[in-house]
Amino acid sequence: PAKNPIYLYARAGEPIAFAGLWDLWRAPDGAEVASCTIVTTESNAIVKPIHDRMPLVLPPERYAAWLDPALADAARLVEWLRQTPAADLEAYSVSRAVNSPDNDGPACIVPAPPEQGSLFR
Repeated sequence: PAKNPIYLYARAGEPIAFAGLWDLWRAPDGAEVASCTIVTTESNAIVKPIHDRMPLVLPPERYAAWLDPALADAARLVEWLRQTPAADLEAYSVSRAVNSPDNDGPACIVPAPPEQGSLFR
């Protein structure tokens, strides 16, 4: 069966910030490598029908602390590794047209037609 693309967004309409980590390190051959990753956590009730993991969403009040290179309080950081409350997110299926880079614009987030099926209807 075809997979249905999903539009996932913050209920409040604000941008969503994911917790990420980056590092600059030397590979065995001596090359300098910049790498990054998105921190994930167990999915909440909104994301669970899509996947068992989800990016860790940072609320705006944590942005400055997360970006502070001096923050070394591991207990504080581990406390943040919990699910984003489902009440903060919304999701619905969108048209498979979103799967093509030729399609770009507001039509990409119009709810999917009923004949496509949905995880959220």
